[in-house]
Amino acid sequence: MLSAVKKMKLLMVAHKYGLHIKETKPGLIKVYIAKWELFEEKLTIIINEVEQDPDVKQCKVNHDEKTVEILYEESAIQNNRTVERWLSIFDNYF
Repeated sequence: MLSAVKKMKLLMVAHKYGLHIKETKPGLIKVYIAKWELFEEKLTIIINEVEQDPDVKQCKVNHDEKTVEILYEESAIQNNRTVERWLSIFDNYF
């Protein structure tokens, strides 16, 4: 379960960078980044780190669409440790 502080931080980051979930289904999340120019500098580093996670299968960045698509093990989303590990990647940069 996410703490109230983590939820607030995620909402603030989402608002700052204009993050919108474009598509989600088991094993996939696709995010649109409205303020791409603010995020682009950090994006390569974050994606490299996300791709190293054992539960992430693939990350696709589409600069033209301003989207990031992450394919992950479906069961991973049920594991609190995994979700915390993913969130800690973003904590390092925001």
